[in-house]
Amino acid sequence: MARLAGATLTVGYWCEALLRRPQDGNPKPLALSMMPDVECAIRLTRLRLRGDSPFAATPAELERALQWIEFGWIQALGALGRGEPYCFTVVLPRGAQLELSIRQVRYLALTDPAHPAHELPPAHKGLTA
Repeated sequence: MARLAGATLTVGYWCEALLRRPQDGNPKPLALSMMPDVECAIRLTRLRLRGDSPFAATPAELERALQWIEFGWIQALGALGRGEPYCFTVVLPRGAQLELSIRQVRYLALTDPAHPAHELPPAHKGLTA
């Protein structure tokens, strides 16, 4: 991590859950999240897949989604480890698609140089994190 005055260049993982409908083709964001590491990003994607698609998917797509939740995520771990983005798509009835994607990003985490992220400011010393 590189440090600039009040900012830290950090590597994270951007997770998106998008719904595409055939009527317009434009993606509708269902959830957007920044995760601190690849394991958290994959865990979040597995939870989203388990929670977002089972009730709307066809039996064949449901089986494919459950296979990805159990074993397919290992391919995502490999791709992300090589710095490649990863996307898993579930086809829903009437042609809609649920796209779950993860990609590595670098971003500036803004911090107060007087109070590093792991320390609470003096006014908050009595609080628990």
